[in-house]
Amino acid sequence: MDRVKKISFKKIAEQKKSMGFLRIFIFVFLCIGIFVIAFFSYFANKNIDISRMTFQEFFTAIKYGNINEANTQVINEMYFDSGSNLSYAIYRDYILEASKYGLRFIDKKFKQLHFEPFAMNRPVVKTQGMYISVADMGGKDVYIFNGSTKLWNKTLDNNILSVDISSNGYVLVVHEETRYKSAVTMFNLKGDVIFTLGKAENFIVMARIAPDGDRFVLNELNASNIKIKSILEFADISGKLDENQIILENTIVTNVGYLNNGFFAALGDTGLKIYDRNKTEKRFFGINGKLFGGAVIDEQYIAVAASEEENKGIYNNSKTRVNIYDKDAIYSSFVLEQQIKNISGYRNIIGLNTGRSVYCFNLKGKYLGNFESKQEINGLDFFDDTNLMVVGKSILQIIKMD
Repeated sequence: MDRVKKISFKKIAEQKKSMGFLRIFIFVFLCIGIFVIAFFSYFANKNIDISRMTFQEFFTAIKYGNINEANTQVINEMYFDSGSNLSYAIYRDYILEASKYGLRFIDKKFKQLHFEPFAMNRPVVKTQGMYISVADMGGKDVYIFNGSTKLWNKTLDNNILSVDISSNGYVLVVHEETRYKSAVTMFNLKGDVIFTLGKAENFIVMARIAPDGDRFVLNELNASNIKIKSILEFADISGKLDENQIILENTIVTNVGYLNNGFFAALGDTGLKIYDRNKTEKRFFGINGKLFGGAVIDEQYIAVAASEEENKGIYNNSKTRVNIYDKDAIYSSFVLEQQIKNISGYRNIIGLNTGRSVYCFNLKGKYLGNFESKQEINGLDFFDDTNLMVVGKSILQIIKMD
């Protein structure tokens, strides 16, 4: 009988111990559930949708503080048809919308102020100073405006590849040309042709006019041999080519731009090169990782974004190193904890597009704010130091940084 009692007490003790573990498990489970609900509710109140964030985006958000406090707000937004081939740009304090039907001038509340009709398949709108260009990429039409006033329009004989416009209204059009791989035509402010240059051996990747409009550069690519090379040719406004050209072997130049004091920058997959007004190389800043993009800012700085040199662990190529250069040296440098798609600049601000988010820094690398879009981001532009336009797949948003 005593033995039976001892066994019964032992079983009761074991049952109590099991119930204790069960109660602890339920308590921990409830605590986790409450924490998760509070976690998502807190971010929802901050207008931060973490359900669409990757781990990299989440930890980047924590690093730059926007998890603790929302630092951007959507002022206005407008949806559009993703298949309508719309192109957007900022002109002064207005928004330009180029469509296959024409050019719309709208304010930040998306109220139409002016409409200029035309017919294009793939319009691309650009601005420089007072002037606006709208060109049909792959088509033959180009329109030039001064504000809402149309200055001229032309229909070319061959398809347009790219367009650049200067602050004094000169327009440089890269286009296809019979008997040449490509060609470039310069138009003056009245729409008169100044010259046409054809290239039989090289393909013109882009053409860039100097800010003062008195000269330009052609970025050409030659892939006729086993080794690829980029050729930079310079000319004055009359089309007279400079005898000194720059040849970069085993390099693809992706961006070119003029700096102040006549200096010039060429960014390629191997690095950034700075030249003086005599086309003499003054500086070379190498890139060891993958180049994501670059931008010339205020004719004084060059922002270059590339992957970090060291790519170890499960997050290979997950970081972006952003270096800011002047014509002499590195001005500043910082790291973003994820890859970016492209980079934009405005005066003292850099905008980094990661695909679903925009991170803004000043030229010294100080974090200013970020914004998470509802859609994949195709592009962004700045109204001023605190207001920007973000263009998604089918949404246009006006954002204000606090």
